[in-house]
Amino acid sequence: MKRKTMLERFWSKVQKLDDESTPDGCWIWLGAVGATGYGTFWRGRDAQGKSRFSGAHRVAWELCFGPIPEGIYVCHKCDIRDCVRPGHLFLGTARDNMRDASAKGRTKPSGCKGEAHGEAKLSEADVTEIRSCSSSGVELARRFGVTATTISHIRLRKTWRHI
Repeated sequence: MKRKTMLERFWSKVQKLDDESTPDGCWIWLGAVGATGYGTFWRGRDAQGKSRFSGAHRVAWELCFGPIPEGIYVCHKCDIRDCVRPGHLFLGTARDNMRDASAKGRTKPSGCKGEAHGEAKLSEADVTEIRSCSSSGVELARRFGVTATTISHIRLRKTWRHI
């Protein structure tokens, strides 16, 4: 049985939605998705046998347009993280990416704390409960989907001091 090429493997994991179900007909990545919500694609193994993964949107760019210069981002015009449609992608610096996000209202003002912080995983109610609960840090970490260190920092008021 013939092995699929990288090109065949990649595009077999894409659903081309050229209809009204997504903005401007995004092509949705159906393969693995990382914790950040972006698709991931396995590129094979390096010389040491270690698996190599890349963002699916970056692979789509490379397959259609060629190599991405060092330190350059592949950004989404459509803001759909699992979109790999080449026409929805553009290259930019980290600064370009942040300007684009800010222009589209996807950034929070700096200095935000608590729930208003863009990276917050907990609510103020969660923090209040964590501080009043006698359960172990490990148990609370599992329950709230954070680390035991996060629970410890909340209880010691190293974080979420404003509550």
